[in-house]
Amino acid sequence: MIVQSEEDAAFAHAPVPPQETVRYGPHQDQVVDLYHAGDSGAPIAILLHGGFWKQEYDRSHLTPFAAHLADRGVTAALAEYRRVGVDGAGGWPRTFDDVAAAVDTVVDLAGDRPVVLFGHSAGGHLALWSAARHQLPADAPGHRSGPLPLRRVVALAPVADLVSHLRRVPSHATIVGLLGGVQDGAANLAYADPLTLLREHGSTGLPTVLLHGALDREVPPEQSEVYAAADDTVRLRILPGIGHYAPIDPDTAACELLVAELRQTEV
Repeated sequence: MIVQSEEDAAFAHAPVPPQETVRYGPHQDQVVDLYHAGDSGAPIAILLHGGFWKQEYDRSHLTPFAAHLADRGVTAALAEYRRVGVDGAGGWPRTFDDVAAAVDTVVDLAGDRPVVLFGHSAGGHLALWSAARHQLPADAPGHRSGPLPLRRVVALAPVADLVSHLRRVPSHATIVGLLGGVQDGAANLAYADPLTLLREHGSTGLPTVLLHGALDREVPPEQSEVYAAADDTVRLRILPGIGHYAPIDPDTAACELLVAELRQTEV
């Protein structure tokens, strides 16, 4: 009997088309796909997909989860953004500008509905960064004058400590591209790394939950542990027996844990 890996199982689902797509810019990747829950007043979860910020990984692998979330009573707003690669238009500062614009677009569309921000892996990094945008200098990409009006931030297997992640793969072209190249990358880390922002400016003031599989080999659990250790308001859940992909697979019990976190909209 052949046992599928978590990754194979999660990526085996066919992509699910959205009911609606909204644009936040002219580039083909500057879009947000909407998966509507039945209730027009349902909470909204902004979803930021992973894929190591690479152009070759788009939002399609997260569409089954987005549709599943809508079936469970939460409208999913699955954002695309420009990414890093030969054919990609992302990197510094475009990836960050896009995520900021996508999140702001959904927040504006939400009106009085509660909004939760979610990201997985590289998307988890971008979710934690988004939560700290009001702590950025006024001239930094993505700066926002005040905190986002979010009920909570949920990051699954996030790259929360970009500095140590860069040490693990110091010559990786994707990270170098994300940070603006070899010459400017070190300086831009101060504006791009969630842990650095947390240590320099303190808590974002937004309720934050980190979920991380104990068996995750793509992004080690230490990434979440060090972030939670730096902010005693952050809630960390280490998931025993879980790797990197199971929580975004609608067929798993781990996915139901994630859905429960996204449905909990109380401050």
